[in-house]
Amino acid sequence: MSEIGFICPELGNVAYAACFDCDHEMCGLPLPYRMAAANDRETEEDVYHVTEILKPARQAYLERHNDYYPDPFKKVWATFGTAWHSIPEKYAEGNERFLQEVGFKALIGDVYLSGRCDLIDLKWKSMQDWKTTTVFKATELMNGDFAGTYWVEQQNIYRVFIAPWVEKLEVVALFRDWGPRYAEKCGPVEVINIPIMKEDDVIQLVIDRLTDITIIDNVLPLPLCPVADCWEGWDKKENRKVRRKCRDYCGAGGDSGICTQYAEWLNGF
Repeated sequence: MSEIGFICPELGNVAYAACFDCDHEMCGLPLPYRMAAANDRETEEDVYHVTEILKPARQAYLERHNDYYPDPFKKVWATFGTAWHSIPEKYAEGNERFLQEVGFKALIGDVYLSGRCDLIDLKWKSMQDWKTTTVFKATELMNGDFAGTYWVEQQNIYRVFIAPWVEKLEVVALFRDWGPRYAEKCGPVEVINIPIMKEDDVIQLVIDRLTDITIIDNVLPLPLCPVADCWEGWDKKENRKVRRKCRDYCGAGGDSGICTQYAEWLNGF
């Protein structure tokens, strides 16, 4: 099970096929955007992706075991990130200096872990992940504060399972909120160095994360997501507390009604 459609302002939950065949376009979003924002990757039984295991165990489990329909408007930055990824895909293709979209699939216990890195620069022995983010977040990372991000774990897992000979891990960050007022802090694009973890620590991290997710079938109730992973904070526009991760970035949260933890939190306000 997985993301299988969008929330339509006129019809409610609709499958991708119906959305793409719609002549009304009540959402006001062009068809090419909706097609680009769609995530129709099928969930494979006993195959877990790196980005999946780095989510809170509850979120990963609920998204894997439920069909859900996100708001297409809330996928704009994820879609923009996909467009950003198309740059190395287009301009590194055919260049012997680069390896791009190198993937792996490894058996860990009774399940498989899979993933794919964006780019490997053979000249500098560096592995790159191309991401879009905000100046605030990137400033923290450039200052060595990696708390609250999965980027370190993600890049190190790729390194261990794809290219352990890589000497540098980098995030090529495009700042979607950059402007002249930030010129003294950074440019609109920065290369952020990611610390390299010990291989044993990376392997143990993978085992622990896979265990946390797969053991849920035998454990009730579901574990709760830590508050820090819900991105709880004060929204000035709404003048109230929100959990942005739950509301905007979790298939089981938002308007889906799947996650009881989020529903109970909402009812408390």
